[in-house]
Amino acid sequence: MAWDGLTAAAELDRSPPDMYVFLKTLLFPPKPAGKLMPESLSVVSMDELQVTCQHPEGEPQAVPWSELNQVAILTTDQGPMLCDVYWHLIGDKSECLIPQGATGELELIAALQKLPGFDHDKAIAAMCCTDNRTFVCWKK
Repeated sequence: MAWDGLTAAAELDRSPPDMYVFLKTLLFPPKPAGKLMPESLSVVSMDELQVTCQHPEGEPQAVPWSELNQVAILTTDQGPMLCDVYWHLIGDKSECLIPQGATGELELIAALQKLPGFDHDKAIAAMCCTDNRTFVCWKK
C-alpha cells in the first residue's frame, strides 16, 4: 500500500489525543451534557400530595398541593455566572425555592402549567428577564 496524504490523514485521525488535550480532560472534566451545575444538584420530586425540593445542603422544602397559594418566578441580575431564575412555590405554611435547571424541573413545569389560570405569558417574560423581579404566574 502506498503512503499518500489521504493515508497519513487517516492515521492522524486514529492517533491518540495529544498530551495537552489529555491533561486538560483530566484536570477539567467536561460537565454532563445539558445539565446546569450546581443547579441540577437540587432535586424536585412530586406526588399526588406535594412538591418537594431537596437541595444539596439543607433540609428538604415541601409544599402540599392542597395548600399551594401562589407560583412565582424570581429573576436576578446575577446571571449567567450564578443561577438567576427560581421557581417560588408558596403554600399556607411552607414554601419551595427551586433553581432553574434543578433535576426534575421539567416535570414540575408540566404540572404547574396545568394549574387553572396559569399565566404562560408571565412565565415567558420571566425567562427573558435579566433584572431583579418577581413574576406571579398563578394565584389561588
